Amino acid sequence: MPWILPLIAALTGAVCASFLSVVSFRLFSGEQFTRGVSHCDHCQRKLTWREKIPILSYIVIRGRCTSCHKRIPIAYFLSELGLGLAFGIAAARWQQISGFPAAPVSAHDTGLLIFWLFNIAVLGLITIYDIDHMLILDAIVFPAVAVGLAAIAWLQGFQLQPVLLCLLSAGFDAMFIGAIVALTRGQGMGEGDIKLAFLIGLITGWPHGVTALFLSFIIGALFGSLLVLLRRKGMKEAIPFGPFLSLGAVIALLWGEPLLNWYLNAFIII
Repeated sequence: MPWILPLIAALTGAVCASFLSVVSFRLFSGEQFTRGVSHCDHCQRKLTWREKIPILSYIVIRGRCTSCHKRIPIAYFLSELGLGLAFGIAAARWQQISGFPAAPVSAHDTGLLIFWLFNIAVLGLITIYDIDHMLILDAIVFPAVAVGLAAIAWLQGFQLQPVLLCLLSAGFDAMFIGAIVALTRGQGMGEGDIKLAFLIGLITGWPHGVTALFLSFIIGALFGSLLVLLRRKGMKEAIPFGPFLSLGAVIALLWGEPLLNWYLNAFIII
């Protein structure tokens, strides 16, 4: 039954997103996310277990606290739904590549899936925090870079050349975004985006780090244009770019090779 793993991954992603939303809130408020209990942001009432079921609870209580009846931000629901879908899609893509469950999988194959899910979770946390606070934290990016570099070295059998190519990709992405930040004097992008670009280039590798940037700019332009057309944002109003970088990275992480081959066959190779 090939749908079992994607389903388990999707449920795990939704639970993970619920936890990451708490982490994001407490990183900003200064609370310790390893202690305390989940509570309503308005009345501070402790949530029951029925109110902490990812996705389902938000629908059942209609997006409002059952005590004070204040509206719960829909971002909680969307983050759980989005990360759940991302985990499920990643697991399905991994099955397509590895041949699981029809074929046995190696430790490398299992490590690749864990690598994907870990980085998708990190990018999810960065997205949640950037949307809420227009800021990308070093406390999230730097540990992710360290873990990513160690994981890449293991996945590549500790061979120097593939690791250097990943570092080349990271440097290129960071320099490209850094050049934009310098030219625009920080209007629309900042230092956090440079550090995030380094992480994205590292985990996607060369040349898929370029693909991730290309996709992020396309998605960002389309989304920004839609907001302007719907009059939700003005032409000069800033929107966080981290979520677009993160989405482009996830797409490049999962489909970098087929996307690159399609582009080369369609536009480059005659």
